[in-house]
Amino acid sequence: MSVSDETGTVTDGIIVTDAAAAKVRALLEQEGRDDLALRVAVQPGGCSGLRYQLFFDERSLDGDVVKDFDGVKVVTDRMSAPYLGGASIDFVARTSPRPARPAPASRSSTGSPSPPSGSAPSPP
Repeated sequence: MSVSDETGTVTDGIIVTDAAAAKVRALLEQEGRDDLALRVAVQPGGCSGLRYQLFFDERSLDGDVVKDFDGVKVVTDRMSAPYLGGASIDFVARTSPRPARPAPASRSSTGSPSPPSGSAPSPP
């Protein structure tokens, strides 16, 4: 189902990719729990005024919006649902470690930091 507004078309509900559903299913199997759902909630707070939460939950609340993605239940409370229309949850596996922090600037013989390679030296 889609809803149109002044800015375009918004898909009703959350979208969970096949990769994300497979990861959630694997985590639930690892825990040996088949009674949990993935709950997505929006709470007041954070820099933009909203804080998004994603966690496993065994509760069923009055007014919950429940969708099934290939055997994975995704639950949203009725107050969060309007903020999550068209939201997409995906999982991307990292194949390499995160880049290391850059090394501190090297010091010249005068004790001042040397300019990075390829950059012009600072004027005196």
